[in-house]
Amino acid sequence: MSGVVRTPEALARVIWKQVIARWQVLRPGWELRRPVLDETGVEFRLDSETGHLAFRVEAEGGGLRVHPIHQPADSSALAELARLVETLEQRGLALELSQANPESRRVELFIASGCSQRCTFCCESERIQRKEFMAFEELDDKLVACARGDTQVVQFMGGEATLHPRFADALRRAKDLGLGTYVITNLLRWEDRAFAEAVGPWLDDIMISVHAHDDRSGEVVTGRRDWWSRFAAAAVNARETLGPRRRASTVLTRHNVDGIEAITDVILTLGVQAWIFGNPVPVRGSSEMALASTLPLADQRALGPRLEAIAARCRASGCRFVSFCMPHCVLPPALRAYTHDDHIDDQDLSETADVAVDEVTFWSRADYLPRTRPIRLGRRRPPVCDPCTVRDRCGGYFSAWLDRHGDEGLVPL
Repeated sequence: MSGVVRTPEALARVIWKQVIARWQVLRPGWELRRPVLDETGVEFRLDSETGHLAFRVEAEGGGLRVHPIHQPADSSALAELARLVETLEQRGLALELSQANPESRRVELFIASGCSQRCTFCCESERIQRKEFMAFEELDDKLVACARGDTQVVQFMGGEATLHPRFADALRRAKDLGLGTYVITNLLRWEDRAFAEAVGPWLDDIMISVHAHDDRSGEVVTGRRDWWSRFAAAAVNARETLGPRRRASTVLTRHNVDGIEAITDVILTLGVQAWIFGNPVPVRGSSEMALASTLPLADQRALGPRLEAIAARCRASGCRFVSFCMPHCVLPPALRAYTHDDHIDDQDLSETADVAVDEVTFWSRADYLPRTRPIRLGRRRPPVCDPCTVRDRCGGYFSAWLDRHGDEGLVPL
């Protein structure tokens, strides 16, 4: 087999992208858990409502070897995966890990610092006050540099990235250079039909932020009295102009907890494949309003039956419901296999992790690559978590929120 497997991380990326992702097209309904890496190989586990399978891949003698760990009753599932690995070998696909800058395959590009909303939970309050835009000449230079390197996807970020006066031009330029395009957005600019039609052909993937469901909740959560009317109009244009890759995110707060079923209605009308639902992220610059809007853990535990019903509705509509930074014990048992902690390795699980830690690595669900900048998630596991049997998988809770509300609601599993 051409190429050398330099690290287990490289092996995990290639097997995920070239084998498991393709297999999941043949076998919908199987979810990949976080891979377990050691010095010689990678262990993968996939779960479904009917069972689970597990296998290990190692680089041996210049090739790849698949070692079964657990097979479902239908043994053909693992056989299919093994055949895909064999096909990978026959193609001679190199597994070299770029030693220079492996994380550059997905690059975050912050092009706008302002925002058209003033959300109560916002973790970017310092950034959005600046209301600055990256000069297009600089933006173009960065896109060219990405294309010359090994970048695959450019993630346009803000504030609200779509406020950049040349956002459509930036997307078009990225696509001309052969780059994938992705944006996290509040969608309000899609209210303008001309904008929606201008960006639609050039946008590969989108994450839509939805934190309310009507005039009243919209004003309280987003700070805009006209949020709902604008979002409803934007959603119509988005459904008609966006490509098929759509995701959504919702931040749970005191201000929208009573309406999460109604928010579900809004989410599902957008035709998304995944919905990330969970807690606000505290970073430096978070306002007192953001601190006060968080929902105590005991109240989050009480949501269990409601969240199970919501997740079932999502599954019936072809949408994955994934909880974000919610401790395992807060979630009902049926949802613990669909927690962000098991899909994106986004927190430092060491005992020293706190709000000041800068060396937190973010892993991409798409390719298990670290993000290009460290972020402060600052999660920790308080003493009540010591006897918990899943402490090696659960990231605990945000230090800032524990300091604010305490650990009532954490129950070791």
